[in-house]
Amino acid sequence: MWAGLGELMDQFTEAMLVVNSKQEVLCLNQAARELLGARVDAAGLDILSGEDIAATAGLVRVFHTQPPSRHPGFSHPDTGFLLVQTRNGIRFVSSGANCLMGINQDLLLAGLADLNSCIDHSDRAAFSAWLQNTGEKPDLTVLAHYAEGVTKKLRLHARQTEVLNGEESLELIWGEFESDQSQRSEIGRWLGLVDNQFFHSELAKTVEEWRAAHTEGTFAVAMLEMPRLRLISQRYGAGTASDLLTESAFRMENALEPVDVMGKLGESEFGLLLRNLHSRSEGADRISRILELLNEPFEREGFQIILSPRAGLAFPENLQTSADTLLRDADAALEQAKRRRQQLAILPTPREVPPAHIIAIEHELAQAIEKDEIYFEFQPIYRVRDRQIVMLEALSRWRHPRLGSVAPTSFIEAAEDSGLVLKLDVRGLERLSAQLAAWGKSGSLSSDILYTINMSGCHFPAFVNEKRIFELLESPPLRGARVAFEVTETAFLEGDPVTVGHFKHLREAGVEIWLDDFGEGHSSLRYLMDFPVDGIKVSEIFVRRAVDHPKARAILASIRGLAKSLGLGLVAEGVETREQWELLGNLGYETVQGYFYSRALPPDAAAAAWSNEGDSKGESNGEMPHS
Repeated sequence: MWAGLGELMDQFTEAMLVVNSKQEVLCLNQAARELLGARVDAAGLDILSGEDIAATAGLVRVFHTQPPSRHPGFSHPDTGFLLVQTRNGIRFVSSGANCLMGINQDLLLAGLADLNSCIDHSDRAAFSAWLQNTGEKPDLTVLAHYAEGVTKKLRLHARQTEVLNGEESLELIWGEFESDQSQRSEIGRWLGLVDNQFFHSELAKTVEEWRAAHTEGTFAVAMLEMPRLRLISQRYGAGTASDLLTESAFRMENALEPVDVMGKLGESEFGLLLRNLHSRSEGADRISRILELLNEPFEREGFQIILSPRAGLAFPENLQTSADTLLRDADAALEQAKRRRQQLAILPTPREVPPAHIIAIEHELAQAIEKDEIYFEFQPIYRVRDRQIVMLEALSRWRHPRLGSVAPTSFIEAAEDSGLVLKLDVRGLERLSAQLAAWGKSGSLSSDILYTINMSGCHFPAFVNEKRIFELLESPPLRGARVAFEVTETAFLEGDPVTVGHFKHLREAGVEIWLDDFGEGHSSLRYLMDFPVDGIKVSEIFVRRAVDHPKARAILASIRGLAKSLGLGLVAEGVETREQWELLGNLGYETVQGYFYSRALPPDAAAAAWSNEGDSKGESNGEMPHS
């Protein structure tokens, strides 16, 4: 049998070989022998080692035999398909037949399906005659129909041999899409090779590998939906909707890494498995880039169609994570995104620890601070007129070994209640100093950017009296950088002259003082009058309601005028949508912060963001970060 197959393969100039599950060579064609320098033994069998096979990547097309428990045949993960049939019918079928013929290979082998079933009616007579021809066959191009109404031109090739074990003839049929051949794998996967079951099995395998590895890396599951696809189908026709579906698949595949998996899980719903992530932020950035690609208009006969996709993203939180919980979280996040009319929602969000349980994590928090397990992510703050980064806010993060990501509000509350907050803030300033030093060595430190860090107000006098604070502030790299402390109203004690002195002392050391969450407190205006403040950050509660509430817009306009009159810096927090961004620009706000521009980023990604800030930045809506 293999000799007959080899004879057929010899008729192709492309190098090919067939191996079994043990990576043993069953046959290869002459082109592969010449390319690989394969030898034969005394029995005339090919001698090729596993190392030889591994070295064939990109040079030789390797086909793998399917396990006998399923069916005989060949599988190739990338392109084309292989049919070997006798005069009495199909003998071997590759999994690629499901890709290019749209027919399950098991049904073909069992005689329960007809190759004609996917061929357009206008081409069926020619296709049937081509199959029945026992002589030399010219290449044939036919129109084929697939799932979701997708239509493609299919080009078929055939090679024949007259001898197989002295009694059978074989015919090798090779098919390929007539469109861009580099995209055949995406088409094949999209048309059913990566289905719900396969996607779930790959996810389960990834979960097990992640549990066993115990690494700092992570992975993510995204559920992505095109809610406008049905409307597009009704308006422009099912064919247009199907074409957009396939083109969307191409765009997504081009944004994925080779180890990632894409599956079609519903009529207009897709699953993405993003592997080998260094952080949650990397996963959020990658799905945001995919959403940006899908948001680009699709050109159709002189007009543009925009799909407006939405996505939900989920990450593993602890060793109890399962494939089912991740899919459930991703689906819940997708529903949240649709409900809030956001492009992206992420679950689980950093966990809020119930007040009754906060005392239970205080000991673990103390250990985390001592071991320097609290880390920073940096959220860029942008200038509205040119989207240039002008500030970076350092946000503390803690990944608890049992609870996963703990919301900063919870562990900072635990630190304040237990007296750990002073040590937490001192360590935070040390961490900022170390990060600026690292950026300085790599050439990423910018003298134009203001680096801000949050300081708890409940211990502010003790914090300012710490010698270590001024040792850091008066030494490089903090001494040569622009640094600001963000403080809330708890640091302002009714105009206490001692507190005023603390602020002046910090400003003499080169630190700016910014009032955070402006507008939420009871005496914010008094603070501006009594204390030396350099800037204010407007609470997100006004930004969030400004589009629909005239009073919120009026308050924002008043705060803008107040800041200008007092010569204060001004940042609007919590900008999530284009409408909010445009409204703030019309109100005269020059600097904004929020998920519409960027999430909090790991240090390397933050450095890259301002290094490449000349590039346009797309919309990446999502949940508000905890800070």
